[in-house]
Amino acid sequence: MTHGDLSSTLRWLLVPLLFALGGSSALAFELPGPLVGTDWLAEHRGEVVVLDVREDATSYLGQPPPSDAKPDLKKLSGHIPGAISVPWKEIVAKGEEQGIALKAMLPAPDAFTRLMQASGVNSDSAVVIAGLGTTAKDQAHATRLYFTLKYFGHDNVALLDGGTAQWAMEGRPLAYTPETAPLAGDFQVRETRTQLLVGTPEVEAAVASGREQLVDCRTEDFFLGLTTQREFVAPEHKGHLAGAKSLPFVLLSDNSGPARFFALDDMRRVAALKAIALDAPTIAYCNTGVTASLDWFALHELLGNRQTRLYDGSMHAWSKVNPAHQVTALADVGEAQASAHAGTEAAADEAATEVAKGAVQGFFLAPPRSLQTLVDERRDLQRERRNTLFDAYSGRHVWMPMGLAAYDQAMDRYHDALRRFQREQRDAAQLQHDAWMDAMCPWSTPQRDWSRQRSFLRQMEQLDRQAWRGAYLYGAPFALAGPHPL
Repeated sequence: MTHGDLSSTLRWLLVPLLFALGGSSALAFELPGPLVGTDWLAEHRGEVVVLDVREDATSYLGQPPPSDAKPDLKKLSGHIPGAISVPWKEIVAKGEEQGIALKAMLPAPDAFTRLMQASGVNSDSAVVIAGLGTTAKDQAHATRLYFTLKYFGHDNVALLDGGTAQWAMEGRPLAYTPETAPLAGDFQVRETRTQLLVGTPEVEAAVASGREQLVDCRTEDFFLGLTTQREFVAPEHKGHLAGAKSLPFVLLSDNSGPARFFALDDMRRVAALKAIALDAPTIAYCNTGVTASLDWFALHELLGNRQTRLYDGSMHAWSKVNPAHQVTALADVGEAQASAHAGTEAAADEAATEVAKGAVQGFFLAPPRSLQTLVDERRDLQRERRNTLFDAYSGRHVWMPMGLAAYDQAMDRYHDALRRFQREQRDAAQLQHDAWMDAMCPWSTPQRDWSRQRSFLRQMEQLDRQAWRGAYLYGAPFALAGPHPL
């Protein structure tokens, strides 16, 4: 037996002994970070307490599938061997704010203490939370328990990325029978970290001042007020908090399952696309504070924004505590966008006028080259190559008197300069015409550009045919050699 096998065997023998003695089940084992993978858990399962949290408690057991069947995320049941089931209804509890009864709030400290002790959690336990993991909402149930542990002062906790679904998809064994009830742990609430949480008064101040970033973690249909979760939010409060930005939780965790968090770089890109500042004071909210805990976990724990706080009551509290609270719905968003669009059109008209002025003022300057200028330059280059070949073949410049040859070259340079000046005039006039057309008839711009591109391509093809024909007639295939003018 190798040293590693001996260590592993001793570890598996000592952990049950520590349970029997009522000591620390995890022996102050430190977790590597807020998120662990299935490979890590498979290696360290005997050193941590695994808590299984899911909304549908019946799926914790279930029936094993046929041995040759592939895991079906839609019908997934069973749990990671040794994982203790934590009732979801005891993680979210009835509460109140300003004397108003609310649902799905954080549990009371003493109730949460009893729940963790019954789950075998000690004060120094390393806790890994494994949700069902078939959807992002399943992962949100796990992040809610993670947030609750953090809020009550227990830092040695991590989330299993992908949950039970990821474990099953990798072909790892699942258990379908109840686990033996663990010995009661000695978990105690160390502190209440109020800096992680906000109530309705703080959110009212944030809406009024605009100094904190409000992040709506629900899907877009809730954000725009197209629908509402009637159990928690009244229909007259469809929409979102004034000034809030939308960052749906399904953009941070794979909603098609297993519900693994996206790569950090991808989450940063999503935040940038949704105009979310990752270094600003932030309040995350949803309907009840459950799915918002997933955004909180991603922003606070993974992306490092330690100024992110969770609005526990979320839209449920916003609509119940003060029915006069205002929200922004689809109609309001539409009016704001219409105003912004009108301002954009005015700015576009002003910009087009400035372009036209610049085109007129720079009529005799050197404007950008047009497509036709490129065609002309390529034609000139072909003409120059042909003349060079003709001179070399016929010996015209060799037999021409020196004075006439110099005069002929001077005239060529003059004609070249004249053609360049004519191109600049034509390009300036074209720019002026395009500027006025863009200002007066903006709908014609795509068709005009498309027509010019087609004309340009046709002329390029014609010049290519002429070049090959010229090379063939002069008997000099090397006529096309040299750098391409375009």
